[in-house]
Amino acid sequence: MKDMIGNDHVLQHAPQRIVFTANIMPTFATLAGNLQSIIGTTALGRRGMKTALLDHVFPSSDEIASAGGNGNANLEEIMRLTPDAVFGWSTQKDVIGNLGSFEFVSFNTPRPLMSSHIALWQLLGILSGEDTKGRGLLNSYKDRIAAITSHLTSMRAQPLRVLVLISNGERFGIGPPRQYLDERFELVGAKNAAQTRFAGLFSIEDVVLLDPDIILIQGSSSEASPKRLFDSQVWQMIRAVRARKVYLVPDFPLFTLPVFDPLLVDWLAEIFHPELMPASLHQSVHDTYRDVYDFALSDDDIDQILAAEENAQSFGYARFARQTQ
Repeated sequence: MKDMIGNDHVLQHAPQRIVFTANIMPTFATLAGNLQSIIGTTALGRRGMKTALLDHVFPSSDEIASAGGNGNANLEEIMRLTPDAVFGWSTQKDVIGNLGSFEFVSFNTPRPLMSSHIALWQLLGILSGEDTKGRGLLNSYKDRIAAITSHLTSMRAQPLRVLVLISNGERFGIGPPRQYLDERFELVGAKNAAQTRFAGLFSIEDVVLLDPDIILIQGSSSEASPKRLFDSQVWQMIRAVRARKVYLVPDFPLFTLPVFDPLLVDWLAEIFHPELMPASLHQSVHDTYRDVYDFALSDDDIDQILAAEENAQSFGYARFARQTQ
C-alpha cells in the first residue's frame, strides 16, 4: 500500500493502535464506525469531532489521549502511547517518522483540493478496513451533489462575489484568494472575491473596494459574527451588510467529503439562490446522521450544527428553522 506521497507500507493487518497527528480522525471514525483502534489525537482532531457533534455519535472520543495541541504534535506523548501507526501530514514525517518502530502514514492535500480530499478518503477506507463502505458513500456523494446542482440550471450567468472572513481568536481577516471553498463556490454559481493584496489583515476600505454580494465568516471570535457586523456603523458601508447577507459557515469536518460536502454545498446553494432551492437542509442533516451514523439528532442538535442562533438575523435564514421543514 502506498500513502499519499508515494511511500510504501506493508501492513499485515489494519493498525490497532493509531495516533492521529493529522486532523483526520473524524474521517477515520466515520469509515470505521467506531474509535476502538484510536489511542491518541491532537486537539485539532478532537475539535473536528465536536464541531459537528460527532462526539455525541462517538462519546468515547473525549477519553482518547492527547497527542498535541492544534498545531504541534507532542513527541514524548506519542512515544509513551506506543502506537503501531501514526497517521500524519507529510510535513510531519521527518520529525515524527523516525521516532519509533511504528508506521508513519503520510497524508497530503495538494490542489485541486476536492480531488485530494477524495484520495484521502479512499486511503482511509483501505486503512480502516472499510473500503467497500467508503466506495458506497463516495457514490452516494456524487448523486447528492448532482441532485443539489440540478436545481440551479436557471441561476444567473454572472457569479455571485463572495468574501470570506476568517476569524481566529480575537482577530479576523480576509481569507486567501485560493481556499477549499472555491471549488464549492463554482458548483453553486459563485466565486471568491478575495484578491492577493487584500488577504489577511485589512481595512474597511478594502472591503468597500471588493464590494461582495455576500460575506461568509469561518471560525468564531468576539470580533467576527453576523450580529457584530450588523450592529457596526462602520460595516454599514458594505452593501452585503446592509442587505444582512452575512453568514457564519457551519463547521463541518473538513476531510469527510462524501458525508458532509453535500450538506455544505446545499447550505451554500440555499444561501446564494434561495429562490431556486427547496428548503431541505434541516431534513438532510437529520437524514445524513441517521443513514451514515445510525444516530438521531434532535432539532436542537441540528440548530447547533447549522449555527441557527448565530445566523438568526441574517437574510433568509428562517428557511433553516425546524418549523419550515
